[in-house]
Amino acid sequence: MKQNKIVRKTIEQYDNDWPKSDAIEFMAWFHSKIADVPDEGRDSLTINIECDSGYATIEFVYTRLETDTEEAMREQSALSREELIRKQELSELARLQAKYGHISVKS
Repeated sequence: MKQNKIVRKTIEQYDNDWPKSDAIEFMAWFHSKIADVPDEGRDSLTINIECDSGYATIEFVYTRLETDTEEAMREQSALSREELIRKQELSELARLQAKYGHISVKS
């Protein structure tokens, strides 16, 4: 089942992509960044403009459904983690059996 993916694009003040200070050019740049967001993500789009100690950033954040490739990779990664945990647990079991033998536990 596809999951939502959070996409963040941060533009920093000294990036080559920083907008011009002219209002008309700034608005054109700003609208082009919004146009880059897929239609499905526009409803969730938030824009954060921050300035800390004279250094400014503009961050565009939206959510979209993961692609088929991203979904397959996530599912494969989950299976790989489960397999790794199982291998580690079986290795620990074998170590304990070698140390203590096959004993039965009575309550």
